[in-house]
Amino acid sequence: MPRELEPRAQRPTGVIGTPNVDILTHSERAFHPRLEGGKQPFATPEAAIRHIIRSRIAYPLEEVASSPAGNTTNVSNAFDILRRPNDGAVIPVITVGRDGHTETLRNAPVFRDAQITEYDGPNAVGIIVTSEANTDRTIASIKPEEIPGGFNYEGPTLGAIYLTSVGGKDWSKTYAQVTDYKRLHGADTLLAVSPGSLQLAEKGPELYDAIKQADILLGNKEEALDLIGEGPNSHLSMHEILIRTQELGANLVYVTDGKEGAYAIEGNTVYHMPPFAPKELQTKPHKNTLGAGDSASAAFAKAILEGLPVREAMRRAAFNPSSVIREEDAHSGQLDYIAMEDLSANHPEFQPTVTILKTDVFFAGAQA
Repeated sequence: MPRELEPRAQRPTGVIGTPNVDILTHSERAFHPRLEGGKQPFATPEAAIRHIIRSRIAYPLEEVASSPAGNTTNVSNAFDILRRPNDGAVIPVITVGRDGHTETLRNAPVFRDAQITEYDGPNAVGIIVTSEANTDRTIASIKPEEIPGGFNYEGPTLGAIYLTSVGGKDWSKTYAQVTDYKRLHGADTLLAVSPGSLQLAEKGPELYDAIKQADILLGNKEEALDLIGEGPNSHLSMHEILIRTQELGANLVYVTDGKEGAYAIEGNTVYHMPPFAPKELQTKPHKNTLGAGDSASAAFAKAILEGLPVREAMRRAAFNPSSVIREEDAHSGQLDYIAMEDLSANHPEFQPTVTILKTDVFFAGAQA
């Protein structure tokens, strides 16, 4: 019997962030855009791209494809494919520049219901270079500073907001306005926050204010350490990282940790979910990890939006990337809600480890 729908899931879900266009290129020779002349690193991503353009004779690049990409695109796609009958629409709220890539973004199926604000400036662009000589991909990107900020949504009250990577020097305006929207609508709107690289680099007060209002904070281990002022070589245990991250104010924290799987903390309860690797998938090779983190975080947030317990959300967040990493791109392996339900029913043995933190340890961490 179908479970009762959570009211918030029946209303629209807004995905707030800045999409970019990835241009996939190919070189017949080994290509290392991070090193100029094989000796000096580039000072900026723009310098790397200029070098790519200048080196077309020495390193002829064949443009293979271009497509919408980035956290906003990946999460919008995941939420859309996971939609069940009677779920509300997925509405990306995005800003798009006016350049040669505008139509690539506007015409993308994932943005068919998007509310789009255009501005006179370029879009964020990533150039991915592959070659026969070296299997590693090399990536350079341009992220324009002039992208305007703001949360330009019009419509019925959103059941959920997934706030992710926002570009431009005015990103804080977007975060502040989304936070105000959450304050206005309270429990009627679930707020999930997954900050991008610019937010983590600048760590403005608007970021931490959004986290305080968030129902869910999502990210990987390195991002969680960054948020609490620790470096990548921190000696904190995962439980300590979770407690310290929870102190920032979100009700529920979800952290991925590569091959170790994922963790979550709610109250004094910690969940650990290893990667999902059943026998039926082991014969299908891993192709790349592009979009795996976004697919996990989106599946986790969508499960919570549906009213599922954290234990089940952890399972579904593991199912999704196990499929995504076996495809060439970030979207083809995305599971729909039927596949997710089937995996959940067919693998009852796949469950997270649950740890109840001792009261004295938990409160000691909360007071540190």
